[in-house]
Amino acid sequence: MRGNYLLIYKGVDKSERAHAGVGMLVHKNLIDNIIDIDYISERILKVIIYLGREKLNLISIYAPDTSRGKPERDTFYESLQKVIDTIPAREKLVMMGDWNARVGNNVVPGIKNRFNEPTLNDSGEELIEFCAINELRINNTFFDHPLQQKITWTNRRGQASMIDFIISNRHVHPQQILDVRTLSSADAGTQHGLVLCELRIDFSQRKQQPVIFEKLCAEKMSDPSIRSFYRSRLHGKLESVPDEDLTANELWRHVKSKVLEAAGEAVGWRKVNRNRTDTRTPWFCDEVRDAARSKKEAFLQYKSNPTPEEYEKYKRVRNSMNQRIRKFKEGYWKVHQRNGA
Repeated sequence: MRGNYLLIYKGVDKSERAHAGVGMLVHKNLIDNIIDIDYISERILKVIIYLGREKLNLISIYAPDTSRGKPERDTFYESLQKVIDTIPAREKLVMMGDWNARVGNNVVPGIKNRFNEPTLNDSGEELIEFCAINELRINNTFFDHPLQQKITWTNRRGQASMIDFIISNRHVHPQQILDVRTLSSADAGTQHGLVLCELRIDFSQRKQQPVIFEKLCAEKMSDPSIRSFYRSRLHGKLESVPDEDLTANELWRHVKSKVLEAAGEAVGWRKVNRNRTDTRTPWFCDEVRDAARSKKEAFLQYKSNPTPEEYEKYKRVRNSMNQRIRKFKEGYWKVHQRNGA
């Protein structure tokens, strides 16, 4: 888990140089709706989510770039085709990730629209052909946004392109895709922008049945008077030991019952649902919020004036703020664990 999200990841073996890897974050409210996870390769990951009446097939991809050569790209698309062939025609499919393809701005009916950069390369032609064969829709190209909300990749040399796409099959109706755009103000720590897809899908969440159990109100033990009362009650209960001979296990059960009786009388019991979802992020306080805000302001300043000097200034602020946030989180959890909370 990473905060409120489950990280599903597939990469190369630890002994290999990390040249590829794919992942997906699923909110904890949807974890129980996950039907299957299929780790195809370090470039393809499939997760199936239950929607109540139907299934949503999510595929995270990282396609080889043009420098990897056509044979490797062909192998990638062959593997992806095998995955798509296993998905029933009436199930929803959404693929997302870095396609390393520039698909141009010419209109291909049902496949792509004109709201894209004009450049078309070999990888882009391969992607368009793949989408045409499988009746897939490149959704980014259907929304007219300012250039900064279309571009998904930039570098410090001023180069920019659209190579990250949200692609869906015909069973995801175009009216269900409300918007696709790049969040240019989001600091993702990479040359790629964060691409947002607003998708309207009705689904029923699998609800876990409550599992209720009783728990001692141990936090009351921080009160000295409660601790004194508990000690006196426990002392009185342990004075009486059964006369008959007891085995070690029987004696332990007797002592345990007296400890729990005394604790219950001193601090009381409360009912707890084991399956309750905890929505708190206790370490995210004002100090962490201010540090995150400072980092974002520095990033926006760099975006408005993308010079090497501004980038170095942003990098110093980012590293400093990340270090502050990390230390504060670690400090919180150390105290949290030491107190046994």
